Amino acid sequence: MARSTITNLFFLIAIIALFSISTTALHKIETTLPSPPENINPEPNTLSQSTYDHLLHEISLDEDYIIDNNENTILPSLLSAPSLDQMQLAARLSASAYCVTYNPQQLANWKCQECKASGIQMESTTVFKWDGYQIGGFVGYDVTNNVIRVVYRGSANIDNWLANLNFAKASIPGFPEAGEIHNGFRIAYQQTRSSVMTKVLDLQKLYPNNKGVQVTGHSLGGAIALLAALDLKASIFTLTKFNNGLTHISSTLLHAPLPFESNELDLLGASVQSDIKFNLYGDFISFGQPRVGTYKFAEFVKKTLGSNYFRVTHHHDPVPRVPTIAMGFVHTPLEVYFYNKDDAAFRTCTNSMVEDRTCIIGPLLNLSISDHLLYVGIVTTQNASKCG
Repeated sequence: MARSTITNLFFLIAIIALFSISTTALHKIETTLPSPPENINPEPNTLSQSTYDHLLHEISLDEDYIIDNNENTILPSLLSAPSLDQMQLAARLSASAYCVTYNPQQLANWKCQECKASGIQMESTTVFKWDGYQIGGFVGYDVTNNVIRVVYRGSANIDNWLANLNFAKASIPGFPEAGEIHNGFRIAYQQTRSSVMTKVLDLQKLYPNNKGVQVTGHSLGGAIALLAALDLKASIFTLTKFNNGLTHISSTLLHAPLPFESNELDLLGASVQSDIKFNLYGDFISFGQPRVGTYKFAEFVKKTLGSNYFRVTHHHDPVPRVPTIAMGFVHTPLEVYFYNKDDAAFRTCTNSMVEDRTCIIGPLLNLSISDHLLYVGIVTTQNASKCG
């Protein structure tokens, strides 16, 4: 066999092995899929006592990092926040994403309970899921607002996640100035990233007059959504298509390009489209989002997303309190803090990178998972009956 033929075969085998791992994370629902049993609860309504005690101990270590004055808080009248309608729409979208677990067909057809309540029309909707970190969501075109939407759901079991506070960090490939991020969040994002971004590109071509891409998410989905928003805002993308139908999209942030030279890709019959850019449109809103990275990462987020990024927090929600400051993690402003149980009033925290007691970090001795499940009057998780 000629040397060039052997070389071609070698690279083809390598490509197949590379894509067998992650190319099926995103799929359009073509047939009706069975719903899981009714008794499966995506996020338990209470924390186990052992998880609560463990979490309270870890959070208590942050006491030395919290300031006591109000200098870092600005009244809502002095610092604009998204409107309540904007936040409620984003919360309904985030809640709808939990139907990935129960009835992805209804979600893809935009017929779930919160889908209908959102008041928007979605089409060309694709559902995705990665079981390794129990992350999922959907990508689709919002006809009503003329935007492409990327929405991430959170973990299937928040109690299990909070019980394991092993928050290892990892650097961001190609961006040393961006500090470090939670390694699990990085892995979860990268597992669905290529397929999600490929779908966004497809929608951009299908709806060329769209205003741009809007991203949102709840809980762990909020953390993954932040990485997606950064990628969309900061990156230049390269799309590689192979003769066997497989595609791969890489960017300058959070995902290295394929390990092949251009002449090697030519041998494999691959076509390459480079210099692809996306427009991140409007405000990026997350709900009950955990801390994602270090102080340097928080600075990078603030520099990249500016005043268009809002973290919405609620009362005694424990999730925004982890990973802890003592572990080296820091939240990024701006924070919209609903400080009552009834979710009726909020204050907006300023650009300061230092967290203070006037916002979510303040209530130390009261942790409530029910506050994590309710945002702006919307129950942010679903069950089988709401997804049918």
